Amino acid sequence: MTDTSCSQNHKLPQLIDQDAPASIKPINTYKSLIYKVLFMFFLLSLSACALMDTSSFETAVPLKPKQMKVTAHQGFGVDLASMLETTVYEDDFTYDDEDFPQVEALMGASFSLGLKNDTEIGVRVWTGLVSPGAKLTFKKLMYQHNNIYFAVQPGITSMSATVYSENKYENQFKSIGGELQLIMTHIFNDHLHFNFIARGNYNHYREIYYKHEEDYYMKGPYLLFHGGLRGNVGLYLGPLLAIPELGFELAARENESVVILPQVGVALGVRF
Repeated sequence: MTDTSCSQNHKLPQLIDQDAPASIKPINTYKSLIYKVLFMFFLLSLSACALMDTSSFETAVPLKPKQMKVTAHQGFGVDLASMLETTVYEDDFTYDDEDFPQVEALMGASFSLGLKNDTEIGVRVWTGLVSPGAKLTFKKLMYQHNNIYFAVQPGITSMSATVYSENKYENQFKSIGGELQLIMTHIFNDHLHFNFIARGNYNHYREIYYKHEEDYYMKGPYLLFHGGLRGNVGLYLGPLLAIPELGFELAARENESVVILPQVGVALGVRF
């Protein structure tokens, strides 16, 4: 049996060079550490077949009319393929079985536009190299009292990945679904916002494995659900912004217990 799983075992780089001479300037050491950490995240983002971005980085405060926001983020997402049991297509394809659903690193970017004082639309794209995805969102401010804001943000998600097995034929992983975020924000001051998010995803997911050009096996479609809680801090300095985020995602395979998957990430951007 030939293993062509898209879960790859990457050897991560050593973060600290033990053989480096003591005379190296500290700033060079910090630069080297930053480069290695970024490279490590890049390697981590190569492994997932069907990665759904589950980070938030949202606030309940909509942008002003015609105001725009652009961000880039590094975070984690749920590998939808890991929410299914092992898939074996005769002797040509095997998906590595995991004991429970997995999260994988990803990179992405977002664009948001204020429509009215209480509404905003947004587009996000992300990739785990072989598993690009996108979503379209609409934010509506539902409640405001003093410095407390509450908003809802529904969205439509799409993910499509293609992995080539050793027989040179495509194996496809596809999902289309919906997302809902409930967001509460406390504005501490103009430079510091505290955001709390409850979120969930519904995914209509399927996998297609090809043995020959017109000979294939389809697994699914499946209805996959996952969701969780996030907390982030919005840091604002003029047009610049940074949003570190922590939280967890709940996911389970069919007829199995729910597992808690940690989530961490950061977004950097600009408003104009």
